[in-house]
Amino acid sequence: MKKKIFIFFGPPGSGKGTQADLLCQEVSWHKISVGELLRKELKMGSQLGEKARRHVSQGELVPSLIINNLIRNRLDKCKNYQGYVFDGYPRNIEQNENFLKIIKDVFGDKCDIYALEIWIEDREAKERLENRLACICGAVYHKKYNPPKSSNKCDICGKKLFIRSDDKPNVIKRRLKVYHQESEPLLKFWEKSDKLIKINGDKSISLIHQGIVRKLKTLGLLN
Repeated sequence: MKKKIFIFFGPPGSGKGTQADLLCQEVSWHKISVGELLRKELKMGSQLGEKARRHVSQGELVPSLIINNLIRNRLDKCKNYQGYVFDGYPRNIEQNENFLKIIKDVFGDKCDIYALEIWIEDREAKERLENRLACICGAVYHKKYNPPKSSNKCDICGKKLFIRSDDKPNVIKRRLKVYHQESEPLLKFWEKSDKLIKINGDKSISLIHQGIVRKLKTLGLLN
C-alpha cells in the first residue's frame, strides 16, 4: 500500500501547525515539523542549533543542508507510519527537490505526495502572530482566540508564557516577505502537478479541520 504524504503550506500565522496536529491525531499519521525540530536543537544548544539560531531570529530560512539532515534523520527513525504530514518543509524549489529525493531514498516509489495550502491574507497573519503566546513546553496560545486559563501561564505546565523572537513585528514582516518570495513558486509547482489542495484559513480551528477532512475524503485520500 502506498504511503500518503501531505505538505502543509500557509503564511506564518495561518495555523498550519495546529491543523497538521489535528489531522494526524484523527488518522494516526506522523507529523514532522521543521520548526519543532529546530526549536529542540536550539533549546539543547547543539552545534546544529547554534548554526540555525541567527537565521531563525531574523525570520530567514535556515540553510537547506541543516534542514535536510533533520528531515532524513527523522524519517529514518519512523518508517512504519502509513501517512506523514510535513509542517514547514519544503519551503522553496531547492528544498522541494531535496525533499523528493529524500522521500524516494527512504520509501522508494510507493508514495502519494500532495500539497495542502491553508490560505489567509497578510493582515490576518500579522494580527494572529502579534497576539500569539508560546511556552517552553511547546504549547501555543492566542490572546484573543485561544487564551490561557491563567494570564501569562501555560495551562499544561504552569510555566510563564512568552512572545517568540520570530513573532516580533519587524520579524513578522520579514517572514511574510520570505514566504511570498520562496513558497509561492513552490505552490505553483504542485498546482501544475495537480497535487495542490487549497483550504480557506479564515475560519475557526474546528471548521478548518472539518474542511480539510471533508476535502481529503472527497478526493479519496481518507476513508
